[in-house]
This record gives sequence, structure tokens and C-alpha cells, in this order.
Amino acid sequence: MNVDIEKISGCRQKLTFTIAADEVNAVKADVVKKFVKEGAVAGFRKGKAPQAIIEKKFADKIKAETVDSVAKKYYTETIKEKEIKVFELITFADLEYPTSDDGMVFAAEIDVFPEFDLPKYEGIPVDDKVTEVAADKVDTELKNFAKSFATGEEFTAETVAKEDDMVCISYEATLDGVPLAEAIPGISANYAKNDISWCTIGSKYYLIPGMADALVGKKLGDTGVFVAEYPEDSAKEELRGKKVEYKWTLNKGTTYVTPELTDELVKEKTGAENIDALRTRIKDYFENQAKNEDKERKLQQIYEYISKSVSMELPEEQLKRTAANNLSSLLQMGLRQGANKDELEAEKEKLTKIADERAADRMRVSFVVDAIATKEDIKLTDEEFNKFVMQKFYQMRITEKEMSQIVKDQQKMQMLYSEARSAKVMEFLLEKAKPTAGFGA
Repeated sequence: MNVDIEKISGCRQKLTFTIAADEVNAVKADVVKKFVKEGAVAGFRKGKAPQAIIEKKFADKIKAETVDSVAKKYYTETIKEKEIKVFELITFADLEYPTSDDGMVFAAEIDVFPEFDLPKYEGIPVDDKVTEVAADKVDTELKNFAKSFATGEEFTAETVAKEDDMVCISYEATLDGVPLAEAIPGISANYAKNDISWCTIGSKYYLIPGMADALVGKKLGDTGVFVAEYPEDSAKEELRGKKVEYKWTLNKGTTYVTPELTDELVKEKTGAENIDALRTRIKDYFENQAKNEDKERKLQQIYEYISKSVSMELPEEQLKRTAANNLSSLLQMGLRQGANKDELEAEKEKLTKIADERAADRMRVSFVVDAIATKEDIKLTDEEFNKFVMQKFYQMRITEKEMSQIVKDQQKMQMLYSEARSAKVMEFLLEKAKPTAGFGA
């Protein structure tokens, strides 16, 4: 056997194998033996048919399997012997049974692991910011807690509308003195005239911008005129930048009465002994949330540092797949956020660039993190891995049946192990990081 190794580009290599005829024939002999043992021929018991008959009947299959076996055998031996660090086998080429005694020539294209120098990874700068929980945030949450048990009462003649109340109004709209339906033919009827429009006082999501706030302090039967100023980025394109006049009447409503925040209410609804105990619980929650956010921000800074501090050629095929997945995710996100297909198509070049950059960053960081894990001998205990897997399943809302299938899949479990080990390496880097005042400001 002879092997010629050619670097095509980046991490891509081409291995050209020249296999002598006697080596091909040796592999073929083993294949024939298998067919003699397993091949079924009419008139003969299994394994008892003459070899000549077997070779004639299964000639095409024997040739195909011989070619496949030769390729796998000498590819595997070469990779092991030459210690080639294969990231991915891309393809075999020219796999044909030899038509002469010259032997067999075929090629394999592979992507190898990139070669790079590890950057300095101890003392990576991260910001030293520690997020403090403001007292008013806890107070607001206590108020919201009490509000969650509010009871609704129908408006009476004396009821004054306040924030969070729900009211039903009727209105007619005009633009420059002309009924909106005439000024803008085809405008949605809800924008032009409505006899039963419900809104929550203070809501930022009511379709008529600002009107929900304008109804504070009003009573049943009150009327008025409100001028809505539609912003330039309004969801309703026809109304962007326009001032629309609405003549409205408040017809009915529901006011919400919030119970007094007492120790008794707190104990009944939460199990906490009193208001102070609930306050402490809420504060602890926000502080843990702030710590996690601080941690995630610093981990992101470490991620960005690594992605920018090392240069390497990347395996092309995996890079393409990762970029394609990123682009698909970005497009799906755009659809979920309300963009239409035409808008996304117009932004596709920009989104593709973002997807490509993120793919390259992700792969660079992944290779560096794996190299650090090897150098620092960072491994996972069974307990650590099992905990990670269960947390992952919980986050993904995996069913018991799905969980059982994943656990049996070695490839998927290996991917989970790699992810878990990477997370442990990032924790290691965070421990070794250098908090720096003003960093990331």
C-alpha cells in the first residue's frame, strides 16, 4: 500500500491510496469466505455450495463489499499508523473494483483537527461589577404580590378609573377632520370606530397609543377627545407619523380592589411567617438572580476573549453545518418576532454574515476549551455528569420516554458529556479570571 497526503485547504486533506493487486485479492478472499458461509444457493445447504458457484452468483455483491472493505481497512490503518487527527471523514472517492492487475486506487477527503497555540487563559479580564438589588425592587414585588389577590368590582357612578382597572369604551376616529375610514380607505375597523373596546388602564399594549393612560381619573359616562400620535415604527404602517383624533365615551368598567398586605395574608398565601420573612425571601431570590446574571455576563466575556485571542483554520464541513443551523435559528426567531418572509429575505445577507461569524466563534472556542480540558486534565465525575444531564432534560422538558431513548444513544450521550465538560472548563476559567474595574463598560 502507498498513501499520498495532500493538503487541499485549511483543515481539508486528501488521502490517495494505491493498493496492490495482491492486497485487494487478500481482502476479496476473506469476503468470498463470508459469502460461502452465509450465501444461499438453491440445491445446497447453507455454507455447502461450491465456491465457484458462490463467486458467480454473488459476483457484483462480492466486488462491492471487497471495495468497501479495502477502503475501510487501509483508511483505518493509515489514520492509526500516521496518527492523523481526523475531525471528520468527508467522503471516499473512486471506489471501484480494479479492472486490471494494477491494483486499486481510491481517495478519501477528511477534515482534521485544527492546529493552534493555546492563548493565555489564566487571568482573563472580566468586569468586577456586582449587581445590587434595589430596595424599591423588593417593595414593588411586595405590592405586586398583594395585587395578585385583588378582587374585581363593577364600576358605579362614583368609581374613578385608576391604573390596572379595565374599562370598555366606544370611539370614533378622524384624521384632519375626515373620518379615518374615509381618510385611509381599507384601514382596520378597530382603528376607525369601535363600540366595545376593552383596555387596561396604564397598559402599554393598547392598540391606540397613549389612550389607556388618558382614561385615568374618568368615570362612567365621561366623554372626551384624545389625539393619538402614532410613532414612525408603528405596527400599523398606514398610521406611521400621523395624529389621529378619537372622540370617546367610557361605558362600563371593572375596578380592582387590592387587599391590605398583612402578616395573615402572607402566611395564608405563601407559608412565610410574616411580611418581613416574605421580604427576605423575595430579596434572596433577586440577589440569586443578580448573581447568576453577573456570572453569565462574565462567562460571556470569557467566551468573547477566547474567540478573539486565537487564530485557526476550521473544519469546513462542520463550519458550514453550524452556520446553516445558526441562520435557520435567526430566521425562525425573526418569524416569531413578527417579521414576514419578504422582510427576512431582504435581511438575509446580513443575517448570513452574523450566522457565519457566530459559527466560527463557537467552533474556535470549542477547540480551545477542549484543549484546556486536556491540558488541565479536567474531567467529570459520574455525579457531575448525571446532574448536568438531569438539569438539561428538565430545561428541555424531556419526557421519560424521550429520556430513555437519549440515554441509550451513545453519540447523543457523548455530545452531552462534551457539553458538560465544556461548562466545567468555563467554570475553571471563571475561577482563574481577573476582575477588572471598568472592563466591559
